[in-house]
Amino acid sequence: MTLLNIHIRTRATVSVRNGSFSVGSNTSYIETEDAIIISSKSDFELWSSSGNGTEENPYMIDGFNITSVVPALVFENTSYHFILRNCSFVGDGFHDMYLLNYFFSVSSQEAIVVLDNVSNGKIVNCSTSNTSVGIALHNSEYCRVMNSSITLSGCGILLENSTSCVVRNSDISDSFYGIGLQETASSQVCENTLLNCTQSAIYVSQTTACGIINNKMTSGGIEFARFDENPLRYFEHEIEGNEVGGRKILYLRENHKRVLACSNYSQIIIVDSESITLRDGDFKNVSTAALLAFSPGCSVIDSVISYSHSGVWIHESDNCSVKNTATQSCGVAVEVTTSESFTASENQFSACNQGFSLVNGSDCTISMNDLDLVPGVLRASGIWAYYSTGLSALNNSMHLDRNLTNNQMSLQNLETKSNWAGGGSNKIDPFIPKLTPVPYYRSGVAIHGMNEVSICRNNISGFSYGVHMVNCNSSTIAQNQFREIMQSCITLLPSCTNNFIYGNSFTADRIPLAVDYGIENTWYNSTTGGNYWSNYGGWGPYLVGGDASSIDWYPNGQNAFLHVFISAVVVVGLFIVVLIRAKNA
Repeated sequence: MTLLNIHIRTRATVSVRNGSFSVGSNTSYIETEDAIIISSKSDFELWSSSGNGTEENPYMIDGFNITSVVPALVFENTSYHFILRNCSFVGDGFHDMYLLNYFFSVSSQEAIVVLDNVSNGKIVNCSTSNTSVGIALHNSEYCRVMNSSITLSGCGILLENSTSCVVRNSDISDSFYGIGLQETASSQVCENTLLNCTQSAIYVSQTTACGIINNKMTSGGIEFARFDENPLRYFEHEIEGNEVGGRKILYLRENHKRVLACSNYSQIIIVDSESITLRDGDFKNVSTAALLAFSPGCSVIDSVISYSHSGVWIHESDNCSVKNTATQSCGVAVEVTTSESFTASENQFSACNQGFSLVNGSDCTISMNDLDLVPGVLRASGIWAYYSTGLSALNNSMHLDRNLTNNQMSLQNLETKSNWAGGGSNKIDPFIPKLTPVPYYRSGVAIHGMNEVSICRNNISGFSYGVHMVNCNSSTIAQNQFREIMQSCITLLPSCTNNFIYGNSFTADRIPLAVDYGIENTWYNSTTGGNYWSNYGGWGPYLVGGDASSIDWYPNGQNAFLHVFISAVVVVGLFIVVLIRAKNA
């Protein structure tokens, strides 16, 4: 970018190609396609109205009004003291990948105002709107954002890889994320007002020793990044005095053996504790209603959760449970990461996109739950499990109503609808059963990389796939009822070996009812028989779909002992015939 030699301390108006930029009276003009970059002493002297860059007399840069240029203003590689104040920045919209991606997917490079490798900068009484990121502090320290207003953003204010920074007394509204803390340390988010943040008001990822204090939110609450290897220090912060919808967020550390009545709390975060029981909660409009991190033996019981991204998230916490909890219109009802011996029973999920999500769990039991789900963005599974050996899914009812959606955007809308702040979406690639390397989201039970799984006595209906398995071995799928399945009731991909499938009832309009691309999977039990196939009509074995040449030798109630008896009779009969022919000869 080329800047003409103009002294802004005398005030000027700047016109920007493909946008507009004003700084006071019409004394001079500059044209540029790029951001204004301020780094050196001469840059500050050009653009500031007063000051010399010391702590006692910081550079004052004020009065900018910039539209449709992103980034518009970049401070980089400087330790001069400066204050940017009374400025307005309007972008040209943000891409709706923020609606598609359930994980935080914004960076400082997308901000309209950027402080990059900066020390001692302040942003005061500024506003941004309609942009991917409003204000971003990257690799910076001792910087502040105060008394500012951000609206219509993917993320309002982002602190990324920064230390000892402060966001205070600012208003963020109508954004997907309000304030994001990513790889940041020893920083403060205090006394801010966050209105209508769709995903979360304050997002915390790989961040340590920060203060989140006295913030008021209407929705979203505080969200921690969902990584299955999050260490304890990422959850250890000073969190107090925060509210969602006028109700307090409860944050507890190092508590033991307590029973908490949760009706007065908007969100619960339990860290490094043990044997905490949360009961009688009524949570709504938050990113995660209850988070249990590094807290074994905890329970969530007799609670109601609605209109939230995640109902309960259990991380690095063994022997936890969720029981008799009603979850409505949530993205995921229960998430379990890196935890052993989790149990869930007698829960009711309605209008959720996904029932249970398990990653790196072991020996978990999900039983006697009622899951009534609706499609959402890439999510519509009763149980979605990844590397969670020893899972038992027993006596659950799982149904997907494909004609309804909840507060999440539907897959159809995702493919066709443009974002309200600008931009459009790309089509989602179609699912190819044999080639898809991860379990398909629209499945009753979708599992990947797991051994010794038991899926028994479940009722599964309405999904694209009933049970979808990838790289699963030595598992049992038995005595389940499959109805109204759009593709196949059971799908075993090539990496699945030595699994046992028997006693199931397959009822669907499509053929094949089940497919097997694996190796040495057995589709019957030699004692109790095979499976019931709605399209079977006759006597003899049933050929399972797929290229594994698997056979159900005892379909539709044909008894294994009867087959053995008939086979024995045939053999004896043939032997007698041979003897008679030999005698007559």
